[in-house]
Amino acid sequence: MGWIRRLFFRKRLEADLDKELRFHFEFQVAEKVRSGIPESEARRRTRMPKPCPFINTNLPLCSVIRPTNTTGAATGALKFLTAMGLFIGQSPAFFTDLTGLAAAADAAQRGV
Repeated sequence: MGWIRRLFFRKRLEADLDKELRFHFEFQVAEKVRSGIPESEARRRTRMPKPCPFINTNLPLCSVIRPTNTTGAATGALKFLTAMGLFIGQSPAFFTDLTGLAAAADAAQRGV
């Protein structure tokens, strides 16, 4: 029953999740502001709570969430999703095509 609800009410579920995440984010920001931290700094600290040696806090936000090493990521994701049973009942041709797409994605280079 849960998968049927997710299938037909996906946008609603995503909107509800987004609303909840925003609530918690704003709550954390407000707590930091109440403790005397300026709002812009409170937002930055909430997005990236603890500095760590492998993340430069001066990078744009999208740089923080984008992995820097994606070698084999698409193939790994395909193996994981297959092991989780996402593709049960699919034909061998489906897996051949999907494996080819994953290999192509893993081989792709970002044009900078």
